[in-house]
This record gives sequence, C-alpha cells and structure tokens, in this order.
Amino acid sequence: MFSAGSETTSSTFRWTILYLIKYPEIQKKVHDEIDKALPRDRLPSLLDKDQLVYTQAVINEVLRVNPIAMFGLYHAFDKDIEINGNCIPKDAIVLPSILLCHNDPDYWEDPKSFKPERFITSDGKLDINKEGFLPFSLGK
Repeated sequence: MFSAGSETTSSTFRWTILYLIKYPEIQKKVHDEIDKALPRDRLPSLLDKDQLVYTQAVINEVLRVNPIAMFGLYHAFDKDIEINGNCIPKDAIVLPSILLCHNDPDYWEDPKSFKPERFITSDGKLDINKEGFLPFSLGK
C-alpha cells in the first residue's frame, strides 16, 4: 500500500514537471499563481488549495492525459445488458479503460491537446466532477 501511494504520487510529479517544461506559458501561469497566493514567509498548506485553481487544473489535466492506471476497477453486471448492440451477459467481468475515456471526443473537445483550462468553470472555479474524468478509477 505504501509503495502504491508513493509510486502514483511520484509518477504524477514527474508527468507534471514534464508538461511544465514542455509548455513554458503554462509553467509561468502556475508560477505566477503560486507567487500571488502563497506568502513567502510560511510553507504552503491544504488551506491554500482553493487559491490555486489553475495549478490544480494543471494537475487534473496531467492525470487526464497520463492516467495513473490505464484501466479502472473490475465491474460485473447483475443482469444481462446490451450496449451498442452487444450483449454483455450477467456476471461477465468488465474492465473499463480510463485511457480511452480520457481521450473520448464525446467528453473532451480536442482530447489530444493539453488544456488545463478545461477544468476551470466560467466563473473561475475548479471543476473536479467533469463527466468522463476518472482519476484513480473514480468518477461518474
């Protein structure tokens, strides 16, 4: 359990750093937001999180483009079900693809592009309940 949490955290950090290097304009926005939100005379805390909307949006976009796991948790149906003309029998094990969902154009406009803004609402708040966003296999 400890290594799983450590690995997912370090992997997310590595991907975030990679994207901040690749997109210096995004890096600058994150840097400016941190400078504005956090006083230099103390360490950051979870209480500062609400002031770091763009930074959180960048992390969410990293998790969307490069999910920690490619597949979600196993599911089973309690009855026969038809999806797009295909019958999935009762008790069949279904393994959802997080990667496919995070790249589905039905959920994401221009899914191949790195756009943290897609996680920010028109009134400037973080949208963590986006349809089609399943970090850690959690979501709608």
